Amino acid sequence: MLHRPILTGALMIAGTLAIVFGATHAHSAPTGSPTFGQTLVCDTKRQLEDIIEISKTGDLDALTMKMHDYAVARNDKGDSLCAVGYVTADSFKVIDSVDEGDITTNTGKKIHAWAVHIVNDKLDYWAIYAEPIAPPV
Repeated sequence: MLHRPILTGALMIAGTLAIVFGATHAHSAPTGSPTFGQTLVCDTKRQLEDIIEISKTGDLDALTMKMHDYAVARNDKGDSLCAVGYVTADSFKVIDSVDEGDITTNTGKKIHAWAVHIVNDKLDYWAIYAEPIAPPV
């Protein structure tokens, strides 16, 4: 099930990349119905990749602005184009994924991210699937 609240606060939205998490396998592409937990969910691949690309630059102001823009913009159903959502393993299937590589969140957390196309009989979204990166020893 996906719970997709409407978010308007830029700070809350900017924190999204700091709370994404995924499975514990070392950089394996998500398949089937992986566990996402709370993550960033967008209507389109382009929207999600826009946010991921900005996060690779480390420009927190640009990241916050883009996430805010997508949170306040509405699709034809009246929902935010991108929002924080809870994605549970039994509610979606992965039909495509793009390895986006290692990125640093706005809190300095290192993650390995995928843009993942998830669907069920009623919904069709792109979400960030991420694995934490262990700090060098």
